[in-house]
Amino acid sequence: MRERLFITISDERNVRQFAVNRLVGKVLVYVLSGHTLLFVAGLIGLGWMAHQYDAIKFAKDSLAAAYEAEAARKDRLRDAAEAEMEKLNRMIEEKREELQIISQVAEARPAKVSFSIPRFTQRTSLSDSDARLFARAIPSGSPVPGMEVSSGFGSRIHPIHQRRFFHYGMDFDTPVGTPIQATADGVVEFARDTRGGYGRLITLRHAHQFRTAYAHLEEIHVEPGQVVRKGDVLGLTGNSGISTGPHLHYEIIYQGKPLNPYPYVAMEPAPAPFTNEPRSAQWVSLLESPTR
Repeated sequence: MRERLFITISDERNVRQFAVNRLVGKVLVYVLSGHTLLFVAGLIGLGWMAHQYDAIKFAKDSLAAAYEAEAARKDRLRDAAEAEMEKLNRMIEEKREELQIISQVAEARPAKVSFSIPRFTQRTSLSDSDARLFARAIPSGSPVPGMEVSSGFGSRIHPIHQRRFFHYGMDFDTPVGTPIQATADGVVEFARDTRGGYGRLITLRHAHQFRTAYAHLEEIHVEPGQVVRKGDVLGLTGNSGISTGPHLHYEIIYQGKPLNPYPYVAMEPAPAPFTNEPRSAQWVSLLESPTR
């Protein structure tokens, strides 16, 4: 009897059976088995490819994140470097200005500039070159802006000793703790408690043999040798030394001789012209300025 292979196919209605040669059946089985293997291999391959895709995508995302983080880090480093460079440039500029101030202060020559002395009721009119000179190098303006003068330069009855003395400066009526401003670029010459009449005292040395003094202070915020710029706060007003009440005693000294501070206080940092005709004089004539 010839060997035959029966293949049964059924559905909901019928059952069909086919008889084929056994050899043909084996071939069919092998073919179907190969397709199954190929299908399974295809599924495995697709799964592997999907895994590889996910791995590649993850690596790509990781590289992108790392690149962005590195770019952000470089941006931060660049910003920090630029900020540091700007800071260094400012420091260099400040040191250059300080050296210039020190150089000006170290010069032993007196000023050789003509200028207009203000009358006591008017402001000063200066040429452009003189205005630049006054702007920072030479004392001008008030050390305590907005405060009233309580006593001027000249002979007066001393409020404590009740005898006539020459008052070598100008007193400003100020509450304790009022900030004191440098009236010109300069170098701190003296800054401590004198244990005497001036109390806590600061003196500055300026260009062209000018010096300024600030007495009866409550606090001192600078130290000898320090470079200061016009407008810098030197300390706070007080009532130290021989004093009848809180005030600032302010002096201007030129070539070792006291000047009447009033014309200089009346000068503004950026002098503006005025209509009244001032009288002109050399620097030295200020040594004999009228009292007030």
